[in-house]
Amino acid sequence: MLSYRHSFHAGNLADVLKHSILTAVFDAATAKVAPLVYIDTHAGAGIYRLDDPADSHAEHRAGITALRALQTHEGPRCIARYLECVDSVNGAAPTVWYPGSAMIAARLLRDTDRLILAERHPADWAELDDLLRADHRVTVECGDGYSLLKSALPPIERRGIILVDPAYELADEPSHLIDGLRHAIKRFRHGVFLIWYPLHGKHDPATLKRHFRRLDPPKTLCIELDPRQPAQPGATGSGLLIVNPPYQAIEQLEALRVFLGRTLVPGGRSACDWLIAE
Repeated sequence: MLSYRHSFHAGNLADVLKHSILTAVFDAATAKVAPLVYIDTHAGAGIYRLDDPADSHAEHRAGITALRALQTHEGPRCIARYLECVDSVNGAAPTVWYPGSAMIAARLLRDTDRLILAERHPADWAELDDLLRADHRVTVECGDGYSLLKSALPPIERRGIILVDPAYELADEPSHLIDGLRHAIKRFRHGVFLIWYPLHGKHDPATLKRHFRRLDPPKTLCIELDPRQPAQPGATGSGLLIVNPPYQAIEQLEALRVFLGRTLVPGGRSACDWLIAE
């Protein structure tokens, strides 16, 4: 087993939004018997340590740690399922480990489903491969995740969930994202795509959404969570575009938006609207 690095960012508010939405989509999609493929274009290391004493302002305090501390059963089912995934690597102890999207997918998907994961950073790829190489459902590729949007689509299963979750560190990241989605939507128009984006920083989300609309995509739900004036590191706003959201998940996604808005960003902004109408 490799020694997984600490991550200042893992488990933050953006992760809570992204991974709880992903959980709701998984639960709705797996209600149907037919197998599916899950593709993760920026899969990361798979699991992260959060207990670095040097990180006195670690971002998980505004995210998963705050959520676990609520001790409430009022949230939608996807919150309970998401917390089960976190608890599976922590038990009843304080949050020390945080599972990334690949680990959450591996836990929630079925034996008949496939997972194709890409990570371009060699150290993160090695940790992810070490973590999941024994799982017969999983393929871990070291390279550009956007290439999967061409090579792996359309899938043989004819059903798929694709998470596109770049870090947006590069100046031309939105261009790569839109170009990748252009090919992906043409090749697999009825697929479920989840596209994460930050609300603040070097890239303008309004511009990203404008370019996305020009792709003539299928119905797309937009969910955003923004504290507006974050009180601590990690309480930063982000959103997801969900292309072809499963019908069974839509009501739960709205309930999730209300719950997270009320509990984690009181006084902030939360929204759940159709960017591309049905």
